[in-house]
Amino acid sequence: MTGIILYYVVGPVHPRNLALIAQEMPDWTFRLVYDSHISWFNDTAMAKIPFEKVALTNHHIPEQLWANDVKAVIFSTLQPPQLSAINLLQSALERNVPTIAIEESNQIALNQGRVNNYVLPVDYVLVASRCEQEGMLQHGLPERRVEVTGWAFYTGQSGKVSANQSRKMKEYFGLNPDRPVAALTLTTLNNVGESPAIRRRLLTLAAEDLPSEYQLVVKPHPMELLETVMPFIQEYAPRAKAIEGVVPISDLLEATDVLLNRGASQVCFEALFQKIPVIVLETGGQTPFHGLVQDVIADNPEDVNRIVNRLFSGNDAMDIYHPFMDGHMPYSPSEARQLTCRRISEIVADCSHDPDRAGQWLDLALYQSWQHDRRPALKMLARAENSQKPAQLLGQLIQYQTTRSDLTVLKQYFGHGFRSYVLRCLWIDQMYLHKEPPTEDDLEWMQGFPPRVHPVWFLRHMGRWADLLLHSGKTQTALDFAKRLDTEFPHEFGVPNLVTDIELYHAGLSGRAKYHARRAVRRLRGVLGPVKRKLLG
Repeated sequence: MTGIILYYVVGPVHPRNLALIAQEMPDWTFRLVYDSHISWFNDTAMAKIPFEKVALTNHHIPEQLWANDVKAVIFSTLQPPQLSAINLLQSALERNVPTIAIEESNQIALNQGRVNNYVLPVDYVLVASRCEQEGMLQHGLPERRVEVTGWAFYTGQSGKVSANQSRKMKEYFGLNPDRPVAALTLTTLNNVGESPAIRRRLLTLAAEDLPSEYQLVVKPHPMELLETVMPFIQEYAPRAKAIEGVVPISDLLEATDVLLNRGASQVCFEALFQKIPVIVLETGGQTPFHGLVQDVIADNPEDVNRIVNRLFSGNDAMDIYHPFMDGHMPYSPSEARQLTCRRISEIVADCSHDPDRAGQWLDLALYQSWQHDRRPALKMLARAENSQKPAQLLGQLIQYQTTRSDLTVLKQYFGHGFRSYVLRCLWIDQMYLHKEPPTEDDLEWMQGFPPRVHPVWFLRHMGRWADLLLHSGKTQTALDFAKRLDTEFPHEFGVPNLVTDIELYHAGLSGRAKYHARRAVRRLRGVLGPVKRKLLG
């Protein structure tokens, strides 16, 4: 064996992804790293995984994890709230072990150009396409860190399923095997973008003018119970057949002749790999199909009918999607896995890492102090003190002691990407602690806060920013902030409560009394919650 590679997993699909990588790298030993508290990784599930496994307890990185010459760490995900990911990355940086993230979906294309993962400062991020690379660079990741190797994790059918298999799967789902099937796949209501209004629109577009020979099947997200989506289906697509969300999407695709989707789901890519045409149901916002295959975007039910008839009018229905595949899936699944694994092998062989170690420590300290404990963040900054980086200035901000002139230097250093929103949070914390009223510069800087992706990560700081505005007499600005939150994030956890708080504060003395009571109750719950969890074991 050449050596050991650690593979950090947090979701049920990640061990499967590891198996795909391991198949391409048979000379390597892979050690799976997981958090023991995650419900997916119970004893029964872990016993089925054929890799050496090391559990992280209380996010602690045990010394045994590094035993026997570990050559690299691969991260399946890298989101700042994951303390184990931060601790594992810190431990790898301290040992000068190369760190790699592999993009598991086309996050930039599917999130209207916004980054939602892989922001922690690993040495390399291997992504699906040039589109993904450019999106990450726009969000502040350095160009040297992001490389295109393709989407390595597709495991389904490549090419069209046989007619016999299609008939078999239609019968399996209780459908007429002699009629074509249009499948509508949904996301969950608490995902960015799928409000009840959008769900009603999707079902109406799919059902109202679909050619009569088609059978409509609706599949909710795996995390959504069928009983939750059924009232929508019964009202807006009563002739559709609903199937459980936990049904593997690969099974449904084998019975599908055309996929209907918002265009913002990885299932679109899976369908196209199987030569299944995709029709995008327009719900507002940019999708990877916009600008590349505009002719498959349906703005009304008549468009759905027209596009279906055009796709199956005699020409190859897949020809129209070539620009899309070239832009977002430049390599076949097998090519992508080969390229990804070849690049991993090169990085490990050269013990290659980001030459700007000090910059990595600053980034890691920024995220650590934002989501977790500030004391370890200061120790991280100590590793960058002798560089040309503003480590001392960031340390002062982490300790609530920075000046506005120093903040200007930090703004220039962290730029305008995702890190800049985190920097805003640390500045909000300092103003909040010192009860410092926002200035006009602060108001201008906070426009557009929080970012559109994962606003729940910023909920605590949204509340603090609202408090600063309200208690400094900037009530109208607070109301405008509440209006934006209510418009853009109405279904995000905690946002409706925050909007109500701001409106109560504006409603006079009785409203302010309710405002303070609500905030006190939530603070108490925040204190008692961890105590209760500890008592319950």
